[in-house]
Amino acid sequence: SKLCETKGIRLALHTLSAVNVAEISPFLREAADQYLTAYIKLAHRLAAKWVIVHGGYHFTADFGLRKDAA
Repeated sequence: SKLCETKGIRLALHTLSAVNVAEISPFLREAADQYLTAYIKLAHRLAAKWVIVHGGYHFTADFGLRKDAA
């Protein structure tokens, strides 16, 4: 983080796009939450300014449910 600061670099992390933040399956939702929590902790350790995530996958029939989950 000191090197980034001295060079004027702002660091961001980008999660794997396959991680669905709109997951509704209990086991997968818990895994996605753990994955995102680990990314947030890593961002803090690296002094990253932000973490980029995707809004979640959805399909026509379950759009409302997935939107609520996200």
